[in-house]
Amino acid sequence: MDIDLADALEYANVAILEAGGLPLKAPEIIILKGTWRGLTYGQMAKESEYSTNYLMRDIAPKLWKQLSGVFGRSVGKTNFRIVLENYVETRTSASPGASIPVALQAHSATTSGSLSRYSSGLTSSRLASSGLSSRLYGYEAELAQIKQYLGAPREEVEKKEAQKQHTQGCLIGIWGLNGIGKSLVCEAVESQIGDQFDAVVWQSLKRKPRLNDVCSSILTTLGIAPPSHSASLATAHVPPPAGQPVEQLLSVMAQCSILLIIEGADAILQSKTLVGDYLPEHQPYKEFFQAAASSRSSLLLTGTEGPADWTSQADYHHKKQSIYLTGLDEMSATALLADESLKAPEHWPELINRYQGHPLALQSAARVIREMFNGRVDTFLQQASVLFADIIRLLAPSFERLSPLELTILYWLASQKGPLSLADIQQTLPSPISSTDLISALDSLKQRSYLMIQSETNPPTFYLPPLIKAYALHRLMAQFKDNQFKGNQFKGNQFKGSVQSPAEMPLMATSSASTFSPQAAEPVITLSTSTSQLVRLNQWFQGQFESEWHPLSQLFEAATPSSTRLRNTYHLRDETFIKRCKSVRLGTAYTSTQPQSEIQAELETQAEQAIAASVVLVVAIRQKAESLCEVYVQVQPSQGAHTLPQDLELRLLDAQQVPLATVQALQADSFIQLPYFQGQSAEAFGLELALGEGRHAETFII
Repeated sequence: MDIDLADALEYANVAILEAGGLPLKAPEIIILKGTWRGLTYGQMAKESEYSTNYLMRDIAPKLWKQLSGVFGRSVGKTNFRIVLENYVETRTSASPGASIPVALQAHSATTSGSLSRYSSGLTSSRLASSGLSSRLYGYEAELAQIKQYLGAPREEVEKKEAQKQHTQGCLIGIWGLNGIGKSLVCEAVESQIGDQFDAVVWQSLKRKPRLNDVCSSILTTLGIAPPSHSASLATAHVPPPAGQPVEQLLSVMAQCSILLIIEGADAILQSKTLVGDYLPEHQPYKEFFQAAASSRSSLLLTGTEGPADWTSQADYHHKKQSIYLTGLDEMSATALLADESLKAPEHWPELINRYQGHPLALQSAARVIREMFNGRVDTFLQQASVLFADIIRLLAPSFERLSPLELTILYWLASQKGPLSLADIQQTLPSPISSTDLISALDSLKQRSYLMIQSETNPPTFYLPPLIKAYALHRLMAQFKDNQFKGNQFKGNQFKGSVQSPAEMPLMATSSASTFSPQAAEPVITLSTSTSQLVRLNQWFQGQFESEWHPLSQLFEAATPSSTRLRNTYHLRDETFIKRCKSVRLGTAYTSTQPQSEIQAELETQAEQAIAASVVLVVAIRQKAESLCEVYVQVQPSQGAHTLPQDLELRLLDAQQVPLATVQALQADSFIQLPYFQGQSAEAFGLELALGEGRHAETFII
């Protein structure tokens, strides 16, 4: 018995409901669709917003067990189709008059025949009977707007007249993060107004198909053979026009009212650059979309980002529009969590805020909360981070598409306590950036749904939504971990590779309680030659460190990373730096310009005195030329302290212990740092920390 995919999903869902089960959920439908098409779990994951492990380990075993009980025999991935077809055949044979779902046929207003109607989802009548419409939470306003753009009649009595007048199509882009609900919105559009079109066709661009291949596939789906299959033309219901697949499809779209739903637009756009540029080999899509806008047909295009000519040139006559899905409102997200059977509902608003109403992230979190925290949201929220493997896998692909400039701005905003204005960003960024480049990058981040604008302030300020900020901090702190040493980066007195120039990565020359600013850079200090044999920094390039020197990530071991620490070490995230830190105890003897009685009042306990007299010394080194490297030195407060002891001094000494530079901590300074300095291999330098009577000295050889 030959049944189509949509019918198969309906029969499976009805059988489950009749057996007393719950309607199929989104990941279960993905597995059944993929099984029907013969896909592996890995392929299903690539075409969906779920991980392979989640589909294969968490969903599939329960689904196959449930279906085995429903059909009374063992059901699995290898025999699901056969079992279902036998079930349908047995059921229809037992009841000859039973209704068998068939693909709808729609008459073309301009031809004597009809197009084969295709739908990869369930039709509206099936959704209503099966209860699957509950899979879409919220987005009512966005859905209504899309339907209005598509010419959906406002009243049922106007339906026939509206369909007659539906002679002009439109292009609608639906943009948002992975898992935000783009496909579900498209399915809702199809189920609610799909029957006003002559045909509905779904296509995916995730595998980066050429335009000709996509058009050929759509034509085949419509029952029209593309030019390369001329032998089948006689059987087509719509007379096929001459020409290549693109021209042929555009001709059909001009004659008929077709709704094309094309997913994964970001796959045909360039990555590692600002949003919106087509890949060179996919430039023809631009002309195709422009031509489609003049046809009778309409197109829904989805993606994490869209083409620049689409997203930045909205047509207010409804020919080209963009809809951004930014997450569920609290009411819709609460309904989602209620269906997930979680406990402690008084804490749900906080959970919703942390995941910024992202439906798939909330569902993933709900699974973890049920399985690992006994369903208690309050217990889960006690964890330091909202991130775990599924969330990281969800966000990682789109982060990989960001340009270097976008990443710089994104990480800088993640390190801030609050929103920043355009001027604040430009003035505080460690590297200088023009207004043109900054505005372009911010606009690109906004189009990718990574940036929020607080427009009610004057001037407007920019900040990251909670989930994006959490993931950006996760990525930023990962850059402070150990470098991947290859063991041959340094041979004898020769460095290999390349580094950025000081202008690209300037280093601060004076102490400051604010963050690093390139305007504070001073001339380079050059060391004098020495033959002393002490701590050799060349071993750092081999991954060999003295036991007291620790990875820089140790600075961020607190449950909530200090935004001040992140900003102070921001420029050291560059992987060309080899960086370590060391805790230095200067002793509890503490002297300053203040009377001892005032100091004692400030440092109430012995523990606080110890903290005040302890600091963290940060040293980073990287290659500048073949036998020349530059060194960066900074001092930060120890864990538990927010500022350095006042009057703390950091000195740079040459091989003869002659001071070359000195910086001193002022009141409320969160760090001090030396100007960057450079030297040849085998050259020596010393570092000295002084606080009152306390002294600490280190000597290094490059």
